[in-house]
Amino acid sequence: MRYEIETVKTFKLICIDGEVENEEDVKLLNDEISTLTERGSRRFVFELKDTRYLNSAAVSVILQCLCSVERKDGSVFVIAQDERMRAVLEMVGLNRVIKVFNSKNEFWKEQGVMC
Repeated sequence: MRYEIETVKTFKLICIDGEVENEEDVKLLNDEISTLTERGSRRFVFELKDTRYLNSAAVSVILQCLCSVERKDGSVFVIAQDERMRAVLEMVGLNRVIKVFNSKNEFWKEQGVMC
């Protein structure tokens, strides 16, 4: 797994590439997000365009992020362009608590940001 984090407007955009399947990957991602929330970040977008696999612990990291920022009037969104990834997110019910977008353009358009 590789990931990049960039700031776009008021969002932390987390682009995950590869497979998030082992404990080290999940811990690395969780620690990074925890650091960002502790420093005051409260608006996150997980872009799963190049993500081929998320284990249940990785899904929990996204949910924990939501729980952390909701208390501070924050938000979490997911961009999942791959049909299979969206199906997995729906199967675990993530789409019921976090809005999932089909593309980066769709997300930014809803936010009123032109990229």
